[in-house]
Amino acid sequence: MKKINIDTPCAYFLTFRTYATWLHGDTRLSVDPEHNVYGTPRIKENPNLEKVMRSECLEDKFIMNAKHRKTVLESIIDTCEYNHWHLHAAHVRSNHAHIVLRSDMAGKLTRTRIKIYATKFLKRDHSELTQRKNFWSEGGSAKEIWRPEFLFPTMHYVIEEQGEKMALYYEKEYDEIDRSGFFMF
Repeated sequence: MKKINIDTPCAYFLTFRTYATWLHGDTRLSVDPEHNVYGTPRIKENPNLEKVMRSECLEDKFIMNAKHRKTVLESIIDTCEYNHWHLHAAHVRSNHAHIVLRSDMAGKLTRTRIKIYATKFLKRDHSELTQRKNFWSEGGSAKEIWRPEFLFPTMHYVIEEQGEKMALYYEKEYDEIDRSGFFMF
């Protein structure tokens, strides 16, 4: 029987949003450090709070077009290759990205490094963005996947459950597995 390392997750499920596209008070609800504990309520819809948050933004919201999304996906692939991380899936959308990968760093540090390199690639490849300061919202999500049986369902969510496919990468083995019996979100 193969021994499982209980100190290191088998993968991370990373999510981050583009700048100013999901502010506190938004109808979709949100979390902050005080509202980010499992089972606690999220920040409720509050148009006044959202208006204040928008007024404090330093730049307009950042929505990625198809070329931007392609650049960000390329940066994710390159960053994973450079750091010897195993990329299982990545889906870059207009206002957020989902990534499933195995990394030797903590999830939050991995997410931060990916955002840094995505910014560098965007500024390098898109002259209209060289003066922009804010590309990403603060933080994001860095969920640990501890059990291998949850890896492919998470990949399924990233690949299949996001609506229209945009800038997408996934391991080809995903196409070869039987998805019956998957636990879904």
